[in-house]
Amino acid sequence: MHVVSNTSPLLNLAIIGWLDVVHEQFGTVVCPQSVLEGFHPCDNAPGSEVLRRAQSDGWLRVVPDNNDSMQKSLLTYLDGGESAAISLALSTKADLILLDDRDARQTAIRMGIKVTGVIGLLLRAKACGRKISVKDAIIRLRDVAGFWIGDDVMRGALLAAKEMD
Repeated sequence: MHVVSNTSPLLNLAIIGWLDVVHEQFGTVVCPQSVLEGFHPCDNAPGSEVLRRAQSDGWLRVVPDNNDSMQKSLLTYLDGGESAAISLALSTKADLILLDDRDARQTAIRMGIKVTGVIGLLLRAKACGRKISVKDAIIRLRDVAGFWIGDDVMRGALLAAKEMD
């Protein structure tokens, strides 16, 4: 499966120590250079070391931004990483893109790209038999990583996780 990612799913899962769920589900994940710049893996920010290790292990591949007209037009309403990730997903015919921002997700869906985000990744991991507490992961995402999740989305995720138990 060819998967492209934006910053948020990678960084937030790295911060809470759960980046391996991405590798387990997809093997290799590709992100454009501007996404790498979004998590500044050269500094000592939370999650940086985990992301550097994923790159050095070779399963997180960073490629140059397309800098094509699609990416440039998306920049009018999305940030640089989101624009680059969507452009890359389109140009490489990715099977899936990892995005959390609502506007970016809606844009990718309108363009025919299948989307999931950090909560979807946790639910997929649980569905595949990984023994995880989605509730605990969400709490850590909110409290440790500063990840914003709406109450409705959280209730839906917890209900879906409970149905898997």
